[in-house]
Amino acid sequence: MSAPAPARPTPGRAASTPLDAIVVLVSLAAALGAMLLFAAGRDQPLRQAPSGFDGLAIWLAEGGLDAQSFRGGWTIPAREVGLTVLPVYDAALDEARVAPATETELRLQRDEIDMDARTLREKVGMAPALLVLPKWRSGMRLTGVAHPDLLIDPADVSRLLERVLGRPAAAAGAIGQATAPFSDFAYRGADGRTLTARLPLARTFEGAGCRPEIGRPGAMILGLCPTELADGEGWVHVLSDPDLLNNHGLRLGDNARIARDLVGRLADGRRVIVDYSLETWLTAERGRGSPARTWADLARFLAFPFSLLWLGAGATLALFVWRGAVRAGPAADGEARRPPSRAAMLGARARLMRLTGQDGALVQAYAQARIGSTARRLLGPRGPEPAETAVLRLARRRDAALGKRLAALLGRIRAAPPDLPPEAAVACVDELEILLERLNDDA
Repeated sequence: MSAPAPARPTPGRAASTPLDAIVVLVSLAAALGAMLLFAAGRDQPLRQAPSGFDGLAIWLAEGGLDAQSFRGGWTIPAREVGLTVLPVYDAALDEARVAPATETELRLQRDEIDMDARTLREKVGMAPALLVLPKWRSGMRLTGVAHPDLLIDPADVSRLLERVLGRPAAAAGAIGQATAPFSDFAYRGADGRTLTARLPLARTFEGAGCRPEIGRPGAMILGLCPTELADGEGWVHVLSDPDLLNNHGLRLGDNARIARDLVGRLADGRRVIVDYSLETWLTAERGRGSPARTWADLARFLAFPFSLLWLGAGATLALFVWRGAVRAGPAADGEARRPPSRAAMLGARARLMRLTGQDGALVQAYAQARIGSTARRLLGPRGPEPAETAVLRLARRRDAALGKRLAALLGRIRAAPPDLPPEAAVACVDELEILLERLNDDA
């Protein structure tokens, strides 16, 4: 018996192998990882992202320098600051940032935060400053990939530098872009050793009138440049490539050692502030007094969210004034000093009895009051004898039938239930008034 022929694959259909399945799984895992990385980067704070500078503050503090990240909220005396590091994340200071509508627009946006040229120039004039120009679009922060397509247009950065320095010659055509993946620049440290700054897709600037500190004239990375300030001319250090000091760049070459040596030398032993704030928080002291105050200091407490508290306090105050002045205002002066009359008290008592349905008790109180007033008018002052007894004796002496009817009526009134019907109460009152009127006429 001959052995069966081996099975052959069907024409037009490749046979699957374990290697193919592994390749598919790896591809899916890589795609999923890229999606998760992008989603995580989207929620990552800017200062902690690869293009942020929180790593610089931590690295300097670990090296013994007084360094901190600052986002505003309190004032800092300018004399205590040795250097402010000013990272710029807005390549168009004159234009409002437009929120991206798609993922592509988000990756390619050049402006991370709306910043103001006037505020940057104020900060430069308050204390020694290191101005860090923008280089990367948002895609670099979101994906963590330094790709050439994610670079900001050098012309936009040139206009930004011109706006901050206020010197057209210093910025026109000043930004240059290297094409090599990595470029090395020599830096001489304070101890005389030469260190190497390594930068991906290095960005230089020409800086007419600037003194190069890293790089060479016409193609420098860091330079000391003149700038026009409100009170005259000043100087500011300009860093054209943020990858020398940001979280991403500190891991390359000798950048971390250069950052510690460079910033320590520029700060001269004083505090280093990595300033992310959008307002000027440095204060210039004058004499021994407190920093000069302006209306802007008070206006901060009237802005949102404090404005909601002020509105609530105003509404509460208006309610209290209304309650005190309208609904429960003070009594008139004359009425406030005059005690209530007996008639007013009786009227109030009568109203209460009527409202509670106590017509019988109301008739009894009325009859007692009328008998008492009749006794005082007809008999005058008397001893401890009750008023009813005296009035009945007077009525019998003058007219026996009248006395008998009055005594019977007073007996019925005393025996009346508290919830006497209104008709019966009115009849009792009418009969009492008739009898008392006859008694008065006989007098």
